[in-house]
Amino acid sequence: MSGYVWAGFTLALAAANAFIAWRGDFVVWAWFASVGLIAAKLAAFALQGAAFRVAARRNIAA
Repeated sequence: MSGYVWAGFTLALAAANAFIAWRGDFVVWAWFASVGLIAAKLAAFALQGAAFRVAARRNIAA
C-alpha cells in the first residue's frame, strides 16, 4: 500500500515541478527543485516512519 502512496506522491511532485518550471520564474523553480522537493520527500518519509511505528506498536500490543 505504501508503495502506491509513494508513487502517487512522486507523480504529484513531478506535476508540481513541471507546472512551476513552465509558469514560474527561473529563481522560483530553482528554489523549488533544490529545496522544496527535498523537504517534501523528507517530510513524507518522516510521516511514513511515524505511521509504520504506530501500526507496529498496535500489532505488538494486540
